[in-house]
Amino acid sequence: MIGAAHCRRLGLVAVLALMGGCVSPVEREIESGGTFVLSPGESARLADGTRVRYHQVSSDSRCRPHVQCVWAGRAEIQLRITPASRIDGAESATGELLFSTDLDASATYSGWRYRLIRLGFEAQPVATLQVERSNSSY
Repeated sequence: MIGAAHCRRLGLVAVLALMGGCVSPVEREIESGGTFVLSPGESARLADGTRVRYHQVSSDSRCRPHVQCVWAGRAEIQLRITPASRIDGAESATGELLFSTDLDASATYSGWRYRLIRLGFEAQPVATLQVERSNSSY
């Protein structure tokens, strides 16, 4: 027979385990010129407060490693960018950037230049990105 104290301890362990699943990961802060890795759903914060979120892979027809293909294929990922407040104090809207592995995989948005360096082949492909300050505001 299980004692009341033992049941309370098991209950406490179960509650703590459930609470551990609710803790959101800390966003990393990325400096200009920095390279970083994100999985779909993860985000990072740039030095000025801009938030970069790897939303999803919208398509992926790339030839997998160790497979011979006629065409290399391509993949597209979507980043959601939420810029820091503008100079006038008005909060700007979230923008979406689409990167393709077969084109120049870079874009400028809200003062930052983003570049897709590599996209993995996992079930949820990990993206290696680089970001640097840009002279352009868009």
